[in-house]
Amino acid sequence: MNQENKQITPPYLSMAKLAKLVEIVKSRNMTQVNPTHFITQGFSQADAYVAINSLRFLGLVDDNNNTTDLFRKFQLVGEQGKKGMEEVIKSAYSKLFESFANGNPYDEGNEDNLINDFMIQYAISKRIAGPASKAFVWLCEQAGLREQSIKIQERKIRVTSTKKLADKSNNKNKPQADTKNENPTGVALTLNGGIIISIPTTDIRTSQAIALGELKSAVEELNKFALKYIVETETKNNDAV
Repeated sequence: MNQENKQITPPYLSMAKLAKLVEIVKSRNMTQVNPTHFITQGFSQADAYVAINSLRFLGLVDDNNNTTDLFRKFQLVGEQGKKGMEEVIKSAYSKLFESFANGNPYDEGNEDNLINDFMIQYAISKRIAGPASKAFVWLCEQAGLREQSIKIQERKIRVTSTKKLADKSNNKNKPQADTKNENPTGVALTLNGGIIISIPTTDIRTSQAIALGELKSAVEELNKFALKYIVETETKNNDAV
């Protein structure tokens, strides 16, 4: 059922939180949602309620937060999954699509018009219309309605060494686990001791996982390994010279 008649606010979560919300919906079999589902996944209480409101706007849950048939379609994968997302988007944002006489609201170059239309059609402020328009375009990209252009900003993963180690190595081996784009299809993680791990990011889910910090624990463990078996050995060798 189209939820626009009740003037529910369109999704306006940050890109990272929106990606996490979509990941939760696609990977979990739920008959009803509540804020706890999202708070346990790192959402603030406020963002958890915005997430539920977003699902209600998209028609994935009803007024009682029970999941709908569209929720199931949203979970499909492959081409069927894209068609399911397209159906959800065009139904939820029907008012927006109808307001564009020429072209589509997600077309490149429509950014200003899109923000204005969000403000007019949904009676929201510019502060909310900005992120809401970005969320809409990103959802359209996931549904295959346009090529991907919005990149989720990747978190930088840093591990700080102890002062003692820093003094011994004269800061030469200070841990660096900074994410750097070596090429358009991969991310390189530079760890202690000169260890470099290249991770392909041709799949959007990989970029989302990196952006959401899901590699943090793995990087910390690898840095501990490097500190113990590589950096420490090099330091002892330098001291022996």
